[in-house]
Amino acid sequence: MKNVLIVSGHTDLNDSVANRTILEAIKANAPKVQIDHLDRLYGNSYQIDVAAEQTKLEATDVIVLQFPVF
Repeated sequence: MKNVLIVSGHTDLNDSVANRTILEAIKANAPKVQIDHLDRLYGNSYQIDVAAEQTKLEATDVIVLQFPVF
């Protein structure tokens, strides 16, 4: 299996049944997939560790961006 990273950019998964359900199903059925919850890592501070995020992306074969459309 390829190295898969899902970047969850939802601001609050408690408010999103669909996005939360998708991530829970992936976690249960594909435990090797890495899920990166940006809201948990950085909150609303927008002080993103760019170097750390770039390192994760470079080490990944498949990148999935999951975010809400408001």
